Amino acid sequence: MKEKLIHFIERLSIRVLFALVTFIIALYLFVLLTDEVIIDKDHRFDEGVFHFLADDLTPGLIRVMRFFTFFGKPEFLIPAYIITIFYFVLRKKKQYAIEVAIMGGSSTLLLFGLKALFRRNRPKLPVLKELSGFSFPSGHALLMFVFCSVLIYLAWNSHLKPIWKWSLATFLLLFSLVVGISRIVLRVHYATDVIAGFCLGYAWVIFGLWVQRRHMHKKARLMQALVDENDSNGKSLARNTEPI
Repeated sequence: MKEKLIHFIERLSIRVLFALVTFIIALYLFVLLTDEVIIDKDHRFDEGVFHFLADDLTPGLIRVMRFFTFFGKPEFLIPAYIITIFYFVLRKKKQYAIEVAIMGGSSTLLLFGLKALFRRNRPKLPVLKELSGFSFPSGHALLMFVFCSVLIYLAWNSHLKPIWKWSLATFLLLFSLVVGISRIVLRVHYATDVIAGFCLGYAWVIFGLWVQRRHMHKKARLMQALVDENDSNGKSLARNTEPI
């Protein structure tokens, strides 16, 4: 058993090992936050964050946060996903279009399922008009992080120069973080809602893309095996039909 474990670890690349470790950490943090705010009803951290932000809440900051919070709404994300999917369909890259569609749809279903399960009420006295629906985890944080991560994944598999890949990844990650923070500043989500949304979003991206890539590789191996089998049968038939 020990030898098998060592052999498995040796086969892991640094990138895969990093993804695995960070996936476990993100999932652990989400479970930890769920235990703290849903089961134990401990809101001290959230109230402390609101108290810290109260003195800096100016009309200018509110306008900026309202601008950023728009990008986590369905009014932006749904058209953005549709445009991205159609882009890859037109480029005849069906696999990428399918991956984008699956990540967008599955993360949305996951979000609504967890909100219905945990049923945490939103903060009182929101800066924006009072919203309906439940609070934990933050949909803006989760869905925006997933969308930006999918764009990073697509860019990383493109022919862009490394400097542009890193620049785009940094921008998209920071942008998704600001969208999540805007929900706290506007008091429509607790800080733990947003942190949980980011953690779950990261874990879901790692898991979802891994499952899809694994399925694609299995399908490719199966197709190659069928091709090899057909070639082998063709050669055998050719030998059997050779004139004597």
